[in-house]
Amino acid sequence: MKTLIQVSILFFLAGSILLAQEEGSFNVEIERDTILLGNTFELTYVIENVKGDFVPPDFSGLRVVSGPNTSSQFSMINGKTTRSASYSYILMPQKEGEYIIPPAELESGDEIFTSHEVPIFVLPNPEGKIQSSEESKYFRQEKQPEQSKKRKSYKL
Repeated sequence: MKTLIQVSILFFLAGSILLAQEEGSFNVEIERDTILLGNTFELTYVIENVKGDFVPPDFSGLRVVSGPNTSSQFSMINGKTTRSASYSYILMPQKEGEYIIPPAELESGDEIFTSHEVPIFVLPNPEGKIQSSEESKYFRQEKQPEQSKKRKSYKL
């Protein structure tokens, strides 16, 4: 009887842990899909509730300016466990036209998850315009007004 109770408790705990975890996902996010030549864009792969080895795609025709930049997060709230990781790249196309970034892979045990392929459209940029993103405006340095070089004198 004691063994039956122990086995029942074990199954209950294992079932609770499995139910508490969220469904896994592997997605790709892109800052923008149409850019002007000479500009960069950010591509981010987001993995949620899946452990595994990330295998990036072949970025043929694109220069990797930065990356992979990684981030990970783990939380357990009221027994509910969530995990996420992201791999982001800053990419720059080398010429105008359409690019297709092939799917990335996530190897997890016996399974292989794949992301979607990502189409990018690169337009000519004869005026050399620089596209900015909402995130980059916080890192842009603007010229500050010069201070007067005159010294103020104070009487003591």
